[in-house]
Amino acid sequence: MPIKTILVHLDTEQHAADLIGMAASIAEKTTAHLIGLHVVPDVYVAATIPAEVIGELIEAQREANEGVAAKVEARFRQTVAGLRSPTEWRKDQARFETVADVVIRHGRTTDLLVLGQSEERLNFYSSADTSGDIMLRVGRPVLMVPLKGPNGPIGKRILVAWKDTREAARAVFDAMPFLVDADMVHILTVRQPSGRNTDATRVMPIPAADIAATLAHHDVRCEIIEKAGPESSAGAQILAQVKERRCDMVVMGGYGHSRMRELIFGGATRSLFDTMTVPVLMSH
Repeated sequence: MPIKTILVHLDTEQHAADLIGMAASIAEKTTAHLIGLHVVPDVYVAATIPAEVIGELIEAQREANEGVAAKVEARFRQTVAGLRSPTEWRKDQARFETVADVVIRHGRTTDLLVLGQSEERLNFYSSADTSGDIMLRVGRPVLMVPLKGPNGPIGKRILVAWKDTREAARAVFDAMPFLVDADMVHILTVRQPSGRNTDATRVMPIPAADIAATLAHHDVRCEIIEKAGPESSAGAQILAQVKERRCDMVVMGGYGHSRMRELIFGGATRSLFDTMTVPVLMSH
């Protein structure tokens, strides 16, 4: 399905330029409607704060939050000025909920979400894994952009981290608008011991050839890369191949679950969240 609506979540002014630039470049290429979203977080006051200063602190937080929102909006409007694609600005308020909850409501009706790599935890309402929480719950493809920003255009040399799972299959087909336009797609599989026989050297087959054949029907030029190792090594294998093949984008399934605001990720997902060097398109 073509990309016709893109939502970019802009939480801080510091990284807004990279995120808007990434989303805008995709919007221009796909003629998509680009939506910039900033969510004003709910105010948070620790229970240990004396009651006589709580009102003053709440008001100070609100003023600071609105100041950030104004700066982010100005950056968005400045960056998209002159863009051929239609654009839209949205500001919403988180009330007794997380920022992720609000972004998810907006994101479920878009074709692609562009999010920044999460930074350190601030408080309950602005968690360290806001982007991860969104990815796990939104039900739409998410393009994660590293904090240092991309080094240039993406989508020319793509690494697909393939395993025979629902999440990986969904990610591949969600990424099809990028894959069909790529110069080369590298399909990486990490072969693991089966654990179902006494010969530790035997491995279970991973059907990378099947997904490669399907992509070939879409005229996608691709090659298969097979590496051996335990599942825990998958993240390092992905990063190593990105560097060796000079890839500018990764496509992979997002694995994990979110319970009571505590996110639990699969090994490769956690590794890529923490150490990503190029944008990563994930689907859960």
